Amino acid sequence: MTASRASYLMEPRRIEFRDEARPAPGPGEVLIELTAVGVCGSDVHWYLDGRIGTTRLEGPLTLGHEPAGRVVEVGAGADPALKGKRVAIEPAIACGRCPFCQDGDTNLCPHVRFMGTPPTQGAFRQWTTHPAHLVAELPATVSDEVGALLEPLAIAIHATDLLKPRAGATWAIVGAGPIGLCALEAVKLTGPGCVMIVEPLEYRRALARSMGADVVLAPEQDDLAAAVARATGGYGADYVIEAAGKPASFELMTQVARPGAKIAVVGIDPHDRFGFNNSVGRRKGLTLYMVRRSRRTLERAIAITAAGRWRPDPIITHRRPFGDLARSLERVAGFEDGVIKTIIDPRR
Repeated sequence: MTASRASYLMEPRRIEFRDEARPAPGPGEVLIELTAVGVCGSDVHWYLDGRIGTTRLEGPLTLGHEPAGRVVEVGAGADPALKGKRVAIEPAIACGRCPFCQDGDTNLCPHVRFMGTPPTQGAFRQWTTHPAHLVAELPATVSDEVGALLEPLAIAIHATDLLKPRAGATWAIVGAGPIGLCALEAVKLTGPGCVMIVEPLEYRRALARSMGADVVLAPEQDDLAAAVARATGGYGADYVIEAAGKPASFELMTQVARPGAKIAVVGIDPHDRFGFNNSVGRRKGLTLYMVRRSRRTLERAIAITAAGRWRPDPIITHRRPFGDLARSLERVAGFEDGVIKTIIDPRR
């Protein structure tokens, strides 16, 4: 028996490691040796609270849904050419049969199984099986670490797609964490006139500036409204992406928007609440889009990365071994040590 080490969230703030038999791929599946897995904010919600939204921890759960790895075995009916390939993984396993899947809205599938969400185990483990049609080969120019970043980049592409942007528009991104900075990279591809970042932490503002944000603002500054007006021609941003998932950020997204603006809400509030000043949103006639994961955008994220159209590498600030998983989750939760995106290597 070949051993496989796996991590399990047993209860809030308690991770347990176990040695198990290495899984075998079933029909249409591949066996993947995981080489890089990103720590997501939703993993932190699970770790701290044992739940996310209305979904609660009901038994030992392996977290992690931002993986890259190497295919080591191919199940019956899967493409044998995948064996030995380095791959990124689409973590959402849609049913493929419901009306939403048939329309291409696989991210809205009511029967979806998602890595790291009960009852589906996630990627903070050494080996995993996965449907072969949901893995995508990584070009030689894309590292495994960046491969693990492709899932949030795919979300950023989907959020931008929803807004149907026009070139030369003004943008505001609320929050400069991993999703906000991925959104910055996606927005830069639309030919924006100005991209503004609103972020409370100085080290994240500095990184956003270095990655190409035109205007970087702290939300607590007294002249925020005036600064937004100066950056956007007096009225606010044409498009806004909310990427923090905090009550304050939901208020900010409406404040920085111009009348008639479109807003994509990506952040997930830990208390599962969402709200803002109704009068501000109503008087401005704002349109809100609630972003549900990504919509078949993983391959586009790979192609854009391989072509060098964006350079997301600076988002990765920490690279840690498997045994450091709990500490890494604590670090992200506490915004410690200049952390943005942590990549866990399950082999170490």
